[in-house]
Amino acid sequence: MSKQASNFQKKVMSRIYKGKQIFKPLNTGWIDEHVACVREWIANIFFYTKNGQTIMIDAGYSFINGLAEDNALAVKSLAALEARLRTRGLTPKIITGHTGWTQDLDFAFRHRTELCNLFKKVAVDDPAAPYDGYVEDDDTEEKARTVRLAPQIDWTPGK
Repeated sequence: MSKQASNFQKKVMSRIYKGKQIFKPLNTGWIDEHVACVREWIANIFFYTKNGQTIMIDAGYSFINGLAEDNALAVKSLAALEARLRTRGLTPKIITGHTGWTQDLDFAFRHRTELCNLFKKVAVDDPAAPYDGYVEDDDTEEKARTVRLAPQIDWTPGK
């Protein structure tokens, strides 16, 4: 993430989204032997390494109404992806920029038709999300090299 983008997040996005219970970024660490996460502000940046080659994976939650280019298309695309995965019996690691990772398809696709509207009360929230996603005190180089990050758990009320 560029310095300009980081400054924008710190100054503007923190005021807009603070307290909305939607951002629960992972700390810095590893998901498995191939995928590492580096947390920067309220986003996770993932790196995939295989056969000595590393690439950056930029994945994110596209249903914040002000950030998605086409919400209707995103909803349709997620429905198609979910159908393909279920038809083929696949449960891949699903990694997002703001909520971590999971292999639970029910959890991953539970809210695929809902939008997160920053101008209204958030209907799809995570009560365990930090109030301020901008505190990175525990993101250390040691954790980046040694810690394994747990998958997201189901936080849907009543589940």
